[in-house]
Amino acid sequence: MRTVTEKHPGKSRLRVMTYNIHSCVDTFGHVAPEATAEAIRLLDPDLVALQEVDDGIPETGRLDQAHYLSGQLGMEFSFCPTVLHPEGRYGLAVLSRYRMEVIRCGRLPVLRPLRLQQRGAVHAVVHSPGGPFHLFNTHLSLLGAERLLQIRHLMRANWLGSVSHREPLVFCGDLNSIPGLPVYRRLATHLIDVQTAGKRSLHRARSTFSSRHPRLRLDHIFVSPGFQVMGAEVPAYGPYQIVSDHLPLCADLRLRPVMSCQI
Repeated sequence: MRTVTEKHPGKSRLRVMTYNIHSCVDTFGHVAPEATAEAIRLLDPDLVALQEVDDGIPETGRLDQAHYLSGQLGMEFSFCPTVLHPEGRYGLAVLSRYRMEVIRCGRLPVLRPLRLQQRGAVHAVVHSPGGPFHLFNTHLSLLGAERLLQIRHLMRANWLGSVSHREPLVFCGDLNSIPGLPVYRRLATHLIDVQTAGKRSLHRARSTFSSRHPRLRLDHIFVSPGFQVMGAEVPAYGPYQIVSDHLPLCADLRLRPVMSCQI
């Protein structure tokens, strides 16, 4: 174990994005990874948590999508497969402008014998100019009871419970849960929803699904008190209505210069 303590208070601003990219298949059914890359580029994030990422799947051109997007955007990447197909893999990815270390990548529990799509999560430490912080990216089940089982698992000692309350943390992804449901309430008890933080008059919480007719707030970014939320954005215009069936969510954060991460 070593303690990471480097801090640069003057460089503490950070833009985080979560995006279910629908395997780079747009709402017309076209495989268009170049459009996905451009949609991300336009929002200029420092860190991107991606869900529904393909690698080697024939239906999406056998492309390693995380590797492709990282190359197009000039970012470091990590891919966490949650589903293994005979000819490829599918799962989560993280893109980062800054060095990152993956601490854990794993599958989440499922309710048997239902055997719905396997879900997973990834935990990384990102070494930003303002200091290191923890990132969790996940994609939870469509079934309420299974989602609750999965969030309980993620809040245990080997996931969220492994991080001290003093350390800065971002928890994000496609949670398939709207505000008011048990999964959201559990997270909101311990963490801050970037869409409802601060002066609410400055930002109205916006839905992320579906991209053409957004009515459900399924995609979320939560942060610990180690971050100050400067703003949040859900672009629902132009290409974002087409690139995926979800809209991206971006948060502008300021890392408070008082924390350190232990790895």
